[in-house]
Amino acid sequence: MASAETVKESSTPGVSPDMQALIAALPKQMTPEELTVILKTISESSAAGMKRSLRPENETHPGISAYSYPEGEVARPKPTLTRETFFVGGRLREETLTPKEIELCNALMGDRESRGGTWPATDARHGSHERLFINVPCKTVDDRMNLPSFTQVLVELQQGREAASPEHLIDRVAQLEAQLLAMAGHMKVGAER
Repeated sequence: MASAETVKESSTPGVSPDMQALIAALPKQMTPEELTVILKTISESSAAGMKRSLRPENETHPGISAYSYPEGEVARPKPTLTRETFFVGGRLREETLTPKEIELCNALMGDRESRGGTWPATDARHGSHERLFINVPCKTVDDRMNLPSFTQVLVELQQGREAASPEHLIDRVAQLEAQLLAMAGHMKVGAER
């Protein structure tokens, strides 16, 4: 280590005494080129670290999330809401909706209702802005616990209560499977001729 006198003599404002001692201890044979290479490496490393701390996310992120298509926002951007849409008084935003939910909201046209009018969907104009208001009972814990998913609420408002029931969907799948089997049978007969 350098003596205290050497450190005192080369004292530089803003540089800690420990750093000054390290500088003084550097070998005297270091060339300016070697020092330049070391300083360049340190500055590049510091710049990269600063960039990561300021912007830690992946710069080339494909935008894949629970709210995007499987391909991601970059490859397949999701649709936008065609009007301001509210669910139980809260405004819905594209960034918190799946593409399917946005498509179903956009498909709801005109006033709709389900479950004896307790689930209304109302199309309204406010000046030049179109708005869609969707309401369901949600005052009590039981009301909220008995609600299906938002997608099921939208399907039920669009197509009726039957369309969103699991039993109906199971029956519909069975019908479609039977139709596919019948079509496959017709295609075999046609191929044999």
